[in-house]
Amino acid sequence: MKSKSLRILLATLLFTLVQSANAFTLNYDSTNKKILGAWTTSTVTFDYNFSNCPASVSVSTLTAAVQSALDVWNGVPSSSLELKLGTAVTTTAAAAKAQTTAGNPVIVCDTAYTADTGLDGNFSPAAASVGAVDANWHIDYAVLYLNAEVGKTDIISNIPTSILSLLMAHEIGHSIGFGHSSDTNALMYFDASLKTTLNLSKDDVDGVTYLYPRNELGGSGVFGCSTIAAAGSTLGKSKHDDDGPSGPVSQNQIEFMLLLFSFWVISRVRISKDPQAN
Repeated sequence: MKSKSLRILLATLLFTLVQSANAFTLNYDSTNKKILGAWTTSTVTFDYNFSNCPASVSVSTLTAAVQSALDVWNGVPSSSLELKLGTAVTTTAAAAKAQTTAGNPVIVCDTAYTADTGLDGNFSPAAASVGAVDANWHIDYAVLYLNAEVGKTDIISNIPTSILSLLMAHEIGHSIGFGHSSDTNALMYFDASLKTTLNLSKDDVDGVTYLYPRNELGGSGVFGCSTIAAAGSTLGKSKHDDDGPSGPVSQNQIEFMLLLFSFWVISRVRISKDPQAN
């Protein structure tokens, strides 16, 4: 009987481990077959150029949407990442696309969205590109493109403000290191249009904690208080695209196999000691 109880307990542990496996992925350079790392700084400031945005969308509306998007990523106590809204800059979409040096990520309204991103402006309101990757494949620069192409269906002036914040948060997720998640509840799920509430799922939280872990002993403060351009660039689409290798899923797989092996060994030992166990 003890052997049977032990097997049930271990089976429960196996099920729990499977359920907790991460679904998020990291940005991936398919040309060089490299997983891209996080920014080397825990504070990332997003500058912006809204000069080419549709007149019907005010600068105050856009900055408020960006701030809401930044805030949702900042609200993870287990992460050291701090995202800030910077200042207005004159960087155009064309200049941002050609960026080859490290610097603050920039958010731009793009009147040539389809040509610059390679996405259909009738079905994609925003996209993110990361580039200027350093020698160790850490992100050094990123661009968040907002669709401002006249005549396109998914131009940002046709997007409700609440959804605009959500889309920006999704693209910001790409710009800080994430590919798409297979978790339908995640902000980083490949089809951002399915998300209606601006929040992070457990998978999103696991992802940002994995890339930007909080160092409790190294000055992070009290816990719980509050592609297109350069070589190595990758495009974060708000609709469908292909994902690269995932985050620490391989570690979970190893743990799963070890636990499975332990379960088998213990079961065999118990059975050999007590042939009458049921």
